[in-house]
Parts: sequence; structure tokens; C-alpha cells
Amino acid sequence: MSFQNGEFHEESFHGNEYLQDAPEDFSQMQEEFICMEECEAYGEQFIHEDEFNHDFECGLKETDAEEAAELTEEEQGTAAGRKRRRIPLQKMKKVLRIGAAAAAAAVAAAPLGMLGAGFAGAVQTALHQDLDIHNAAAEWTVSERATCHNCGIQVLLCRDCGTALAERETEQLMHAPGAWMVLEEPDCIHEGREQQLCTMCLEQLAVRSIPAADHRAGDWLVDRQATCYESGERHTECVFCGCVLAQETVTAAHTERVVAAVPATCVADGLTEGIVCSVCDTVLKEQSVLTATGHTVVTDAAVAASCYNTGLTEGSHCSVCGDVLQAQTVIPFAHRPETIAAVEADCWNTGLTQGSYCSLCQTVLIEQQVTPIRHSNIIVRPYEAPTCDMFGITEGQFCGICQATILEPIQIPPVGHNWVRDESVATHESYICTYCQATTTTPY
Repeated sequence: MSFQNGEFHEESFHGNEYLQDAPEDFSQMQEEFICMEECEAYGEQFIHEDEFNHDFECGLKETDAEEAAELTEEEQGTAAGRKRRRIPLQKMKKVLRIGAAAAAAAVAAAPLGMLGAGFAGAVQTALHQDLDIHNAAAEWTVSERATCHNCGIQVLLCRDCGTALAERETEQLMHAPGAWMVLEEPDCIHEGREQQLCTMCLEQLAVRSIPAADHRAGDWLVDRQATCYESGERHTECVFCGCVLAQETVTAAHTERVVAAVPATCVADGLTEGIVCSVCDTVLKEQSVLTATGHTVVTDAAVAASCYNTGLTEGSHCSVCGDVLQAQTVIPFAHRPETIAAVEADCWNTGLTQGSYCSLCQTVLIEQQVTPIRHSNIIVRPYEAPTCDMFGITEGQFCGICQATILEPIQIPPVGHNWVRDESVATHESYICTYCQATTTTPY
């Protein structure tokens, strides 16, 4: 229903679950609200919702199953798709009056096309503020939790404004017994006690006794110490009451101490295990001598030396104690040289010096060097000195076999005269050569 042109028109109030499908003529509201049960009582007889079992509903046409199936999920969540709420007739009329006034205010304040939401909000406010009609929540809210000593409290709140609509108590919780805890331990004379507490509130629920325990024997106490030759006495007492529980005689006996055996070695004797008294040092079991076993000889094979690795001579050692009986000596590594003969050079071919190599690994030990061509029969042409007016010649060498020139002779030019005045001749000018002693009157 909407308010247009000063009149209400039939439609669903979206957002309001209390008013649905109101009739066009409000004067017929009394006649239209009837009980849906067989009695068909009119709504005007409905004074209080809890006085009668009437189920008052609007008498207008119900939304049939086909129309409900066509409703969208959003429409089904509005007043059009939900079950109608029973409202007393007197309150319904008041709601419609307030809704009309609110609708008129909404028309003045809101633009056309938004009147539906404004009207629904106004009616909703009227239901809460003026009519005290609330939308109860689906579940009760815990206000105070129940304990072992007090009941709990739950309230039913309005889903729209949070107002508490109803209050109810929840059952008081039962105590939760815990494990038994010992208060006093029992002994051989007195009983003990243990208690049981509630695990939630720690209240003591029960106390019970623990039967007295049996005597508990302590360690043996020596009354007279036994020796190697005289017996002794000892007793044990209860750790709770101190009464003597048992007495016994301790037989005289040596206190044995084992003397460890000494094993025989390759070179030294050993001893068997013995026993002596640790108190009086009396020998209770003699030790016997174990003869030395001697070495167990193992031969260490010789290792031949090679061109690059040293060798070892044969030796031996004991396999038991590891002592070396015959030490191995080191054989140095060495090649086995073989001589390579020299090659004599001649007038036409070079030669080679003597060399050597290892006959095992073929390594060259002395490398041969090349010797130049060598003439075997050399003829020497002696040196001829030059004179003042004759050529000389240097020494030359020739092979007497192949006639090859070994040392080429070179011609030396004359040295020329060295003239000086001969003072021995007084009659005329005379000159003498200081080299050859030749004389001349006209030096040149």
C-alpha cells in the first residue's frame, strides 16, 4: 500500500514485516481481520494476543502458491513473501493513522519515486516508538552464564533496536568432580585423608579417609660389624614408627677383591686372575705364571727398485705385537745405462759424440752432441812476411785428402822503404832504408 494523491493504495510495505496487504477501505478493517480458525471470530473481539487462541489474519486474498513461486528471493524476504503477523485491530488502526501522517511527510520531503521507502521507514519507526511493537530475534542472547551455584539469564532482543523483550533463567550447572587429591599421607599408625574438588568452582565436594599403611622397612643398621673371622649383627626398623622389624646375624667372611689377570706377551710372562681379601690382604686365590708366547714371524717381501721408484730389501715383523724383527733397507732407484758409440766426423759428414741410454725405460742418460766436419790430413802453407818491395802471404791450410782449403792464405802488401839520411857518407847525400838497409841517393 502506498500513499499517492492523498489516498492509500494497496501494495506491500517493503521493509516492514508487520503490515501487509491492507484493504483499500480502512473502515472495513474491522470486518476484514477475522480469525482464520473455524470460529471465524472478528478482529474487534481480539483484546489481548494471549487471552484467546484466535489466529487473526487479514481477510484479504492470500498469496497463492503460484504467485509465491514467482516471487524473487528479495521479494520473499519482504512483507509480501513472509507470513502475516497477528496484530490487534486497535493497534492496526493506530498504525495506519500514523503511517498516513508519516506518508504525507514523506511526500513533502522526498522526490517522486522514493515514496515507498520513506513510507515504510516511517511506519517502522511508528511501530517501535509509538506502538512498542518489536521484531524478536531468532535466538536468545546469554546475559549471565550459569555456574555451579547460580542459574544463568538469557534475554530475547529486538533485531531492529536491540530492546530486551523477554528474560528467562537457564538451569544451574552441576558440579564437575575432579580427581582425588591426597591431603594427608597415611603411615603405619595413622590413617590419611584425600579430597575431591569441583573442576569449575574448586569447591570441596567430598573428603574420605585413606587406610593406614603397613610398616615400611628402612635400610639395615649395623649393630656389630662383622670381620674376616668373627660374625656381626644388624637390624632394620620401620621408617614411620621406628619399631624393629627384623634382626639377623652377619656371617664372618672375607671381602673378596679380584686381582686382574696380566696377559702374556711375545717377550714377557703374564699372570692368571687372583683373589685377595680387601680387609686383611689374605690371598684367597693364587695367581699363576703364564709363559711368554714368543713372536709370530711374518716375512716382509722385498720390493725391486725401478728407474723412478726406490725398492726395499726383504724383512720381517711379529704379527701379534708388531715389533720389527728384521728391518727393510731402501734400495735407491737407478737406470741401467747402455753406451751409444761416437761417430767420427770426416771431410764430408758431421760426427756425434759418445752417449748413453737406460735399457729398461729407454730414457736418454747422456745426449750425443754433433761434431763438425773434420779433415784428417791437413797440409800447412807457412806464413811469408812481406818486404819493403815484395808481397807477403799469411798461413794457409789444405786437406791432403780432399784438397779442400781449410784456412785460406791472404796476400800481404809490401811495407815500403823507410828512408833516413845516412850520415856516414860525407861526400854526397845518401839515404838508407831502416828495414832492408838498402841505400839510395834519391829517396822515393
